[in-house]
Amino acid sequence: MNLYLVRNAAGTPVWIAHEDNEQRIWTYVQNTGKFHLNQGLYRDFYFEHANTYTPISADDALQQIRSGIGKLDEQTVGHLVERFKQDPAARTVEDVLGSSPVPTARQQAEARVNALVQAPRGKWMTWKSYRLAEKQLAHVSARDLRLGRIKIVNTKVGAVESRLEEDGENVNVMVARAANG
Repeated sequence: MNLYLVRNAAGTPVWIAHEDNEQRIWTYVQNTGKFHLNQGLYRDFYFEHANTYTPISADDALQQIRSGIGKLDEQTVGHLVERFKQDPAARTVEDVLGSSPVPTARQQAEARVNALVQAPRGKWMTWKSYRLAEKQLAHVSARDLRLGRIKIVNTKVGAVESRLEEDGENVNVMVARAANG
């Protein structure tokens, strides 16, 4: 199995790619939770070399998938997302990596919400971790939690408090049920 972390020309990780035994290139699409054939990446991998391909292990690929790699903006490329959702040849994470499926972003959020609901009021827990370079995203996430903009939290938990904690490598968005909620 050949797995690659694909970085664009700016060095940003954009895909997990899988080269199969027939020299086809599959990429993981976060919106569907599956691997899909990617003809454009095939051309780049074999001929154009505009991206950088770093071999990675299945465990590293799972870590990248859990961190959200391969997410397509449905407002700008919604037509592609729809095509991928209808793809009968799509391969599951389990098919490609030989591991259990990665929970979807919604399933992960539901699990975090359930843990938050069961935690005592005022008990802090990690909502999500970001790399230090993504600190602005962490700020936005913490603000959205506080302001009730995350629907699943707002409807199932109610008022929450949030803050950021840095641990040297990551910025963690911490959340707790409001003491007077």
